[in-house]
Formats: sequence, C-alpha cells, structure tokens
Amino acid sequence: MGGCNQSKVVPASSPAEELSTGMIKNKSLSFWKFLKNRRNMIRVAPALPEDQHTTDVSDRTIVGINKPPSPIHPRSRASHDDSPSPTFSEVSLSPYMITEDTADGDELLELETAERPKTPDLYVLGTPLFAKKISNKKKLHARQESQEILRELRNAGIVARPETRAGGVAYEYFVKEKFGLLKKPPARLERLKKAKKMREAQGDAKLREEIESRMQMAEERRKQVLDKVRIQQTQHLVLDIRRAHNNLAALEEDKIQVTAERLQQKEIMSQVMQGRAIVNRDLRNMQKKHHHTEVRLRATLKKIAEKDEELREARKVIEVSPMRGEGQDHRQ
Repeated sequence: MGGCNQSKVVPASSPAEELSTGMIKNKSLSFWKFLKNRRNMIRVAPALPEDQHTTDVSDRTIVGINKPPSPIHPRSRASHDDSPSPTFSEVSLSPYMITEDTADGDELLELETAERPKTPDLYVLGTPLFAKKISNKKKLHARQESQEILRELRNAGIVARPETRAGGVAYEYFVKEKFGLLKKPPARLERLKKAKKMREAQGDAKLREEIESRMQMAEERRKQVLDKVRIQQTQHLVLDIRRAHNNLAALEEDKIQVTAERLQQKEIMSQVMQGRAIVNRDLRNMQKKHHHTEVRLRATLKKIAEKDEELREARKVIEVSPMRGEGQDHRQ
C-alpha cells in the first residue's frame, strides 16, 4: 500500500499483553527504556468487525469505532525461515477496508465526496503516579538509619573515613574479592577505643568548662558594650535636646525680628500713603483754583469784548449822527 496512511487505534492492553509488548510495570524500569521497547515492536492493524465503517478521503483511510477493536499482535522483525513475509493486505485487511488495488472508481469518487466521519477520542488508561510528600519525621528517621549504617560500615572497615571534614565528604566502598568475609578487629583495639573514649570524655569536660567560662566572659563583654552604647545614646539624646531648644529659641528670635520688620515696613508704607494722599489733595485743590481763575478770566475777557463792541457801535453812531444834521441844515 504505497502512499496510504492508516490511523491505528490501540486498545487498553491486559497484563499478559503488556508483558508481551514490553510494557513492564516495574518502577525500577525507566520511562525511556519502556519507550525503546515499544519502538522496537512492529504493530499490525487489526481486522475490523462488521459494525465498523471506513472512509478514504484523499488517500487516507479513517476507521470509525463503535466497539473496542481486537488487540494488536506484535510481529518480529525477522522471520526464522527464508520464505517471503506476507503483505499487509494479505495478513490483516478485511473485506470492508478499501485499498488502491481493490477500490473501484465509483467507490473512490463516492468516498471523496462524502463527509468525513467523526474522529474517535483518544483515551489514556492507567494509574497516575503522584509525588508523595515525605514528612520531617520520616526524613529524620531515614537520616538516622543512614548514619547508623555508615557507622557500622566504618567500624567493619568497609567504608573509609573521610580525610577532611570541611566541604564535601566522599566515601570509598570496597569489598573483598568474591565477597569474602572481612576479619574482625583485634580485641586490643576495643580496649584502645575505650581508653580513647575516656580521654575524650575528660577532654570534653575540660573543654565544656573552658567553653562555659569563655561564654561568661563574652556575655560580660557584651553587657559592657551594651552599657557603653546606652550611655552614648543617652548623651546623644541630651545633646540633641539641647540643640533643639537652642534652635527653637533662635527661631523664635528670628520670628520676632521678622514681625518687627514687617510692622515697621507697614508703618512706613502707611506714612508714604498718607503723604501721597495729602499731595494729591493739594494738587486737586490747586487744579480747582486754576480752573476757577481761568473761568473768571474768560468771563472778564468776554465782558471786555462786549464793552469794546458797544463802544465801537457808539462811536459809529456818534460819527454818523452829526453828519445827518448838517445835511438838513444845508437843505433848508
């Protein structure tokens, strides 16, 4: 079947099938090994029952599912005999499945124009594994057990003691060839260990007394330092209070001086305003007087002009009247 892509549905396998296909539920087996075992197996599509229908759309065969399909049977890659292996259609194709060799033109046209069936859902079956939260008691118990085991291995001589206690600690595990039994330490070594423990206990008592005396001295020094710090803090507080009082007095003096200067400036400004008001009043009075004098002058000038006109007219009358009398006398 060149060019045809088949969609294969894998059902939930039984324990026997999981063992046959490489699905081993052992926690020690890693997930990648499981995938590798699954990849090495070759799947063969199962035969479809009567109630399943297939649809080939653009050279693809889609299998509709109404019932769970039959299990997938693995097939080895290489056969033991030299006979040619059967083809895919000869082994597992049912009469309901259409291929390039068995399909007619009308059937292909009908399938290409038909609607695509609903894609089946994929279900993942299995028990999920969740990370368990280990309590602190279990951690402490496990740590104590590991320490006891390491102590026993050190006493037995299987685990070498670490050369240094600073930084990372490494252990060397060594066992006698062919798992032979190790020799027990001599009895004298036990006596030496007991004597060493006694010396260590005496040294621990002296060390404990020395540590306690040093702790007392350190506590006394700490108290002295704290007392000095408290005294210095109180002195600083007193100095700060004095500085604050002095600053407040200086601020009050500055405020009084500023208020006095402001009052003085206000008085000066009031005097200046009063002088300006007096000058403006005198100026207005002078302007009024000047206006009155101008009005009077204009009135007198007008009167003088009127009198001049009257005099001119009188002169004209005087000059004309005698000439008229002389003419009458001449006529007579």
